[in-house]
Amino acid sequence: MPVRGAHANSDARASHPRRVLRAWLDRGLGARELARDGVALAVGSLVGAVMQTALQVVVARQTTLADFGALATVMVWTNALEMVTTARSGELALQTVGRDLVLSDTARARATAVALERHERHVYGAVYLAAAAIGWLMAGPLGLRQPWYVAGLLLSLPAQAGYGVSKAVFIASGRVREQARFEAAFWAATFVCGAGGTLAAGIPGYIAGLVVANAFKSWLARRRTSALLPRDVRDAEAARHLAEREAAGWGAFGWHSLVRNGLNYLAGQVDLLILSAFAGLEAAAVYKVAKALATMPARASGPLWAAVRPRLLTAWHAADARRVRDLVHAPTVAMAMALVVAAVPTVWFAGDVLAAVYGPRYAAAATPFLWLLAGTLCFHTITGWFGFWVVVAEQAGGGTLVSAVYLGSAALGGLFIGRGSPVHMAAVVAAAAVLASVGAWGLFLRHLRRLGAAGAGRSGG
Repeated sequence: MPVRGAHANSDARASHPRRVLRAWLDRGLGARELARDGVALAVGSLVGAVMQTALQVVVARQTTLADFGALATVMVWTNALEMVTTARSGELALQTVGRDLVLSDTARARATAVALERHERHVYGAVYLAAAAIGWLMAGPLGLRQPWYVAGLLLSLPAQAGYGVSKAVFIASGRVREQARFEAAFWAATFVCGAGGTLAAGIPGYIAGLVVANAFKSWLARRRTSALLPRDVRDAEAARHLAEREAAGWGAFGWHSLVRNGLNYLAGQVDLLILSAFAGLEAAAVYKVAKALATMPARASGPLWAAVRPRLLTAWHAADARRVRDLVHAPTVAMAMALVVAAVPTVWFAGDVLAAVYGPRYAAAATPFLWLLAGTLCFHTITGWFGFWVVVAEQAGGGTLVSAVYLGSAALGGLFIGRGSPVHMAAVVAAAAVLASVGAWGLFLRHLRRLGAAGAGRSGG
């Protein structure tokens, strides 16, 4: 009994934010390595953002306004389909190949990778054919003068078949910095191919450049990560057997992933669509500026959460509940403390900065920006671990439910409360984000207790 009381007192003392951080460092959870990985990923993200912006500038300057507008309109839908499909494949690879690598079952990991790459080729090919046909048929009703843009841009989808497996190997093997260098090199290659194609042949050249860059990325990543897996289990019979064994699970998780990522994409767009329809384009423009600025903290925190991923994957499969808790809680506490410090100057100077940067017309974006910032910080920043944890902990149903709650509350609140002004819409979206964050933390804490029980049982056995 005294020992139990001592543990309770220790846990109570560790609940203080500074003590949480100190304990995290003292227990040797790789804080220094985590910082290095985070910096590498941040640099890679910065390179990607610069290359994307530079490529957009080249395309805009080399095409007519009408052509650029048509391309941008088509890319809204092709990018959404690409994001949902590739996210599904990446999550599936983490649940299978990533799990096998963490458990040191490299033979099974190789067989799983072979089977899953074949599975991706079939799925990506089917999705491409269906989406290209639908896009061609809908080009007339949507007023697209160049329906082949859809078919051309969607070629990037089959070009990326197998990349989800390679990325899972990068993460599960802890090669975060190598992945960051690889992603930065890919964005540089995308700029070279895309800009070169645009200068040579306009929009057709731009589309061809994107497809070539994605195909090269997938090929190079497969060559690099195949060296991390044993080559003596390329047996097709083993891969076929494993594919049959995993088929049911892949299908179930795949559908959950498609639905969840689709809901997340809609949740990010529904507020702007409602506001544009009911309050007009000027209100939508003010809201768009506020929303774009409010996403910056989430982008800044993204590299840190990405650096946590390999450690979280290992800790979860080891049933180390204490380490999983620390890997989630310590960055959350650090971010929360930083945000508290930055809150006062942000509130004080938001209006002046917006007016100075965007012009006096956009000073009205200050209040919606603050509301949206609060929601972003709550769900996308300090709860930025959630999307990856859903995959690692195999909580597909819970993740889908949280995404549905987020979209449903944002859509219904937007229609009944927020449709009249950017401020009201921002308040509704912030409330939806808080609700989703509460659900995410509740799901995490419940399964963390189960993981602790499983770890105790494993130790006892």
